[in-house]
Amino acid sequence: MSKDEKLMHLLQNSPELPEMLEEFRDKLSEANEPLYPLLQMGRQKGTFSDTGHNYIEAKYKLNLLYCLNIGYYLMLHNSPREEKEDLKNHPVIERIVTMRNMYKTCAKTDCTLEQEIEHLLNVEEEKEEEEEETKKRKNPSSDGEEVEEDLYEKHKKLNEQEEK
Repeated sequence: MSKDEKLMHLLQNSPELPEMLEEFRDKLSEANEPLYPLLQMGRQKGTFSDTGHNYIEAKYKLNLLYCLNIGYYLMLHNSPREEKEDLKNHPVIERIVTMRNMYKTCAKTDCTLEQEIEHLLNVEEEKEEEEEETKKRKNPSSDGEEVEEDLYEKHKKLNEQEEK
């Protein structure tokens, strides 16, 4: 069987798989990118209230649990034929549906928090960049590149002031 034939066979027998794989990718990347850094930020600096931190932690755990259940479903889907026939009545299907409903419940809160989360992440990113610049100024590298750049900038500013 060619690769295309296998794909067609898979899609005919399991039309839900592409959607589940896409959801798996989306939820895992959401857990890794905005949620995990926010969790770390909240733990280290007390950036938000307990309620906000609890919500972000719950959402992070929900994403990981959802991915775990989809992974388990995929493992069962690739198991021997006897187990696959019982898959439609397997409890993992009910859990996946329950979690999808939980995501619908979270959607309203997510919309309200989305701009605040982006702002927090941007502020944190700017702070890290400022700290990096400060470190470079305090600890120039052995080749002196940062020092030369700073001297050049100072010299340039002095020349501009003299011209005025």
